[in-house]
Amino acid sequence: MSEDGSQKRTRFRAVRQVTLVLGGALVGLLLAEGLARLFLPRGEKQIALLRMRAPDLQMDAASDLRHPGYNPFIQRRPYSEWTCDGHSPEPMNNEGFRDRDFAEAKAPGVFRLAVIGDSFAEGWMVPRDTAFPRVVERDLGPSFDIENFSMANRSPIRYLALYDRIVCKYRPDAVLLCLYRNDPAEDEALRPYVKFDARGVPSAFDYARYFRHTPRMPQTKGEKRRDRWQWRLCQWSRLFPYAAAWLWVDPEFRRRTLETPPPSKIEPLWRMTSDYLSTLKNLVEEDGARFLLALPPDPEDFEKPQAIFALAIRWAEAHSIPFFRAEEFLASPEPARFYLPNDGHFSAAGHATYGRELAGWLRTHLAPPAPTAEKNRNNALIPPRPEDNSDAAPLSSPTLP
Repeated sequence: MSEDGSQKRTRFRAVRQVTLVLGGALVGLLLAEGLARLFLPRGEKQIALLRMRAPDLQMDAASDLRHPGYNPFIQRRPYSEWTCDGHSPEPMNNEGFRDRDFAEAKAPGVFRLAVIGDSFAEGWMVPRDTAFPRVVERDLGPSFDIENFSMANRSPIRYLALYDRIVCKYRPDAVLLCLYRNDPAEDEALRPYVKFDARGVPSAFDYARYFRHTPRMPQTKGEKRRDRWQWRLCQWSRLFPYAAAWLWVDPEFRRRTLETPPPSKIEPLWRMTSDYLSTLKNLVEEDGARFLLALPPDPEDFEKPQAIFALAIRWAEAHSIPFFRAEEFLASPEPARFYLPNDGHFSAAGHATYGRELAGWLRTHLAPPAPTAEKNRNNALIPPRPEDNSDAAPLSSPTLP
């Protein structure tokens, strides 16, 4: 009996110790959460970092093989659906973009404007027809055809390939490129994985090396369940996004995505990005189209304009490129209504206000609609492949790991 009693006391002490440890940990977490709510701002950038994936380069490898024309470097899988993070669930179109189907034929007298940009121009987390390119088209009227080639996580290094392989075959009369403040950092991050042809246009991409530094989309049921719980914790907790971003995210991916480059580094990065813009401008103008620039503002721009804004304006003025500054938009006394809470992308009100001002600006910078001549680069839709392509998959027929 004494031996049994001793074992019971031992088990009781072990259970008590475990309970004390777990209870102490719980109390500590609750205390840390309380302090975080008192002293830390909501970790919007950390939440965005945790929710970032590589849908543009790794959605469904099996589907990629069944669709040899699908190019994940510059488009999503045609007619696929992308609903993560509250993204409105309309399917992608015939080219893999969040717009109605594109048609190469253009009615006489219609002015076609191609919009190229990232998640702001795509209309992240709002219905497709709410995005500002659709607002612009409705304001300009039936004599204008706006085609939206925008997609999240894009930057000028990929806009080059996108224009050269897809956009130019639709023969736009003008191209509006929408920059964003993280474009130079994105270009720097992608540059080591890209090979260029003789014209300076990306021709191959090393998918295997890229995926070693970039989170992939959840594939299994367990991964998707864990992803849902992570999103719920991000919504409830002030502490969790900060801790998870440092514990679970690859340091290189975190650095290039979360940290703002110091002023001493922004200008060198911009020089690389501006080289891509110059090449893209030359391609567009060789096709007889006009090249225009915009930089949709984020909430921080209402207090202090981002450094890239001044650099982009200086570059545009040096190259005689019209630049949309959204001065009325930035003069609004209530900017919070223009953005989604805890996200930073345009709300429906932001898209509507920005789109209306942009439409008015375009009226003054675009020529009246008129029949256009055939472009002169119909033979450049598929550029020559680089001679040395042992480490990278060609963009025209990607091979995913």
